Amino acid sequence: GHPAHLANPSPELLEGSERVLLAEDDKSIRDVMRAVLTYRGYKVVEAVDGADAVNKHHAGGPFDLVILDMAMPTLGGREALEQIRAQDSAARALALSGTPFDGEDNPRNPATKFDGVLNKPFGNIELLQTVRRILDHQRVTDLRSAVSGSPARSFGAPPEPRARGSVNG
Repeated sequence: GHPAHLANPSPELLEGSERVLLAEDDKSIRDVMRAVLTYRGYKVVEAVDGADAVNKHHAGGPFDLVILDMAMPTLGGREALEQIRAQDSAARALALSGTPFDGEDNPRNPATKFDGVLNKPFGNIELLQTVRRILDHQRVTDLRSAVSGSPARSFGAPPEPRARGSVNG
């Protein structure tokens, strides 16, 4: 089986209130993803393809996360992301791919680099954990840079040992 923490992750690892733009041309996949994300508190706006995603982002953005299927009619995920990032350079994006994909097959163009990838088929928990990880990533890097300023001090260090139980005198 699965490790317990994967089978039953605590709710705060899965839930959110952020706005998500979901572009997936397969209605059955889109419906399931919308239901899963909405149930966990996310506000989901659906797009039926890449061009629709660009239009909805332009009209209703910015979104906290853009989920783009890589292979869609009219405009694929990469092309859609490039146009979305032209309006919002900080847009965070999750790629959905039916073929293994590492998120950056064109590293020379940062506008088409995804923040995460889900290879189909994926489970509901995997979707929620990936979404949460991307949304929380900014916060994590901010914290890390704030902490790394003082390398000598380690937060988890125990206090200096003291002699206990012996009173000399």
